[in-house]
Amino acid sequence: MANIAIIATRLNIRIHSLDRQLINDLPLRQRGVEEVGSDLVANL
Repeated sequence: MANIAIIATRLNIRIHSLDRQLINDLPLRQRGVEEVGSDLVANL
């Protein structure tokens, strides 16, 4: 049973770090979309 608990906590830590990476990436993605949008408007 102890092994299962250790695996579960490791998974939780991994999922948490993945969530944090996604949250950190969001502003970069939004900025990229805005840049692409402004480029399209400039080309028109």
